[in-house]
Amino acid sequence: MTDRAARAGWAPQVFDVRPEAVAARVGCGAIAAASAAEAARGAEIVCVIVHDDAQALDVVDAALINSMAPEGIVVLHSTVTVATAIALHERCRRRGRHLVDVGISGGPSGARHGTLVLIAGGEPAELERLRPLFETYGSDLVHCGPVGAGAATKAARNLIALGAMALAADALALAERAGVERDCLARVVSATDPTGRCTRLLEGDLATGITSTAVAMTGAKDLAVAAASAEDLDIALPTAEAATRSWDRVVKLVTRAERGSG
Repeated sequence: MTDRAARAGWAPQVFDVRPEAVAARVGCGAIAAASAAEAARGAEIVCVIVHDDAQALDVVDAALINSMAPEGIVVLHSTVTVATAIALHERCRRRGRHLVDVGISGGPSGARHGTLVLIAGGEPAELERLRPLFETYGSDLVHCGPVGAGAATKAARNLIALGAMALAADALALAERAGVERDCLARVVSATDPTGRCTRLLEGDLATGITSTAVAMTGAKDLAVAAASAEDLDIALPTAEAATRSWDRVVKLVTRAERGSG
């Protein structure tokens, strides 16, 4: 995403806790910074992409907010809970800055090709200010409502995909316990699934974008985000709870594929 913005002439200032990640972005036209606050200095737009709620709350601090230009906008691209998105919005508002929560979907390929779907919560006027930047790495901007709506929609979207993965892992566990080979199950599903969606869950190492144990573990984090948001919103998600209980099977399948055991 940063590389595409740089190639479009934005000259982004970047910071990451991993020096090699910064070096790679500098090689594509970005400007290195020694801290998040330094990267934000004077900026009208600050994009935050970190792993989880704790990191988002840590990085969007007074130093970063105060470094920005007055009326600047924080774009929270991380997958976080609704409560965290709203809390960070309030933190920015108290210091005369703005925040929008904009989940991203499309994976590394979407980022490379500029075809990410951007799942946004925030004021329409602020999102319009950001559109020229978003168009460098996204092909579809979906406004879901006020701040927090983007986080809720991303959590809901993740639940559909992660729940399907967990269900596929359970299905495969049932078949294998009965002595059925994975290829046999995949063939039957393919022949009876005209959309191909279920088939893609069973081919290879689930063939759903999960290609490493690290990504599988990110799925566990995203399920936890959905569960925390549901608790805040006082709604029960029994299927999501079941997917969480089955997620270890997904991780085991991916680990097995990585080790070449099929």
